[in-house]
Amino acid sequence: MDGRRNEKVRLWFRSERIFRSNGLWYFHTREGIDVGPFGTRFAAEVEASILKNILKEVPDEADARSRIREFVMTAEMAGQDLKGFTDYVVREGHF
Repeated sequence: MDGRRNEKVRLWFRSERIFRSNGLWYFHTREGIDVGPFGTRFAAEVEASILKNILKEVPDEADARSRIREFVMTAEMAGQDLKGFTDYVVREGHF
């Protein structure tokens, strides 16, 4: 599996990055961030693919988190209720 440019080689465990919770779809990033909700699995898969391509050129995790934050605000879900996202930020104390 190819890593991001300048990223340290690490062992990644395979798991399903696309998942469903309370009837809505999300995807999980390497940075430990759940992105969503999306109305369909297909929408989550498309958005995950777009974000993956954006993050390919990101040199480090801090910049990746910044790019993910920008992505969340402009993704298909931006017009939806972001309660799940804001609950995550409150629970984790950061984004």
